[in-house]
Amino acid sequence: MIDATSFRKFLERIHNECLFDEKPLYQKNVFDEPIATWDDVNTVINFNRGVVDIIDSNGDRVDIPALKYFWSSRILQSKLEITNQISKGNCFSISQCFYLNEPVNYILALLEDRFDLICDAHLYGGISGEANSFHPHVDIPSNFIIQLDGDTDWTIYKNTASDMYPQEYINSFRSLSLEPEIEVTLSPGDMLYIPPRRFHRARPSGKRLSLSIPAASKKYTNATPIDRQMYDVTK
Repeated sequence: MIDATSFRKFLERIHNECLFDEKPLYQKNVFDEPIATWDDVNTVINFNRGVVDIIDSNGDRVDIPALKYFWSSRILQSKLEITNQISKGNCFSISQCFYLNEPVNYILALLEDRFDLICDAHLYGGISGEANSFHPHVDIPSNFIIQLDGDTDWTIYKNTASDMYPQEYINSFRSLSLEPEIEVTLSPGDMLYIPPRRFHRARPSGKRLSLSIPAASKKYTNATPIDRQMYDVTK
């Protein structure tokens, strides 16, 4: 199991500093080793264990051909097209990686135990500095970013979007007057906390991989938390 001592300390810092004064927080060297790797990316893509979005150089999504699998209700995306798009230098985002591997499952369990949350795991990355991420945008839930490989410049803005409008409507605006609050470079092992509905942007400088953990408050959903206990059917 990974050493989560520094991770637990960062969660306590978030609790102490953000409970009554919500703000972004940055912490270096939270993890000594990556909790996910490019091998995990290959596994997710090749075995259709997540939902892949491709972001082009303009920060817009690229349509990926998909088909319905005969033997189940799953929708299978074209692995070849995903691979070609990443090879062209586009950024990828892979959602629904909540069972990515045992270390990630453990980290999500700690988060959900410490706060009143239901978490997912998203992989973001690209193989070149040309792999731009999204325009400045908001995410409705809180977000935790863990850098896995390479460096990424992050800007978290002071501006917070209204909760009265859909996320898609807010993120459709391209020309916004935003004021930076913190600007940091995440290196492997570093971590960033982004408050809910806070505008932010990532700018990769080269090949990079990061884990994003969207964390929805249970008070906004009737969803049942995932069972994160690890079982052994042979015992």
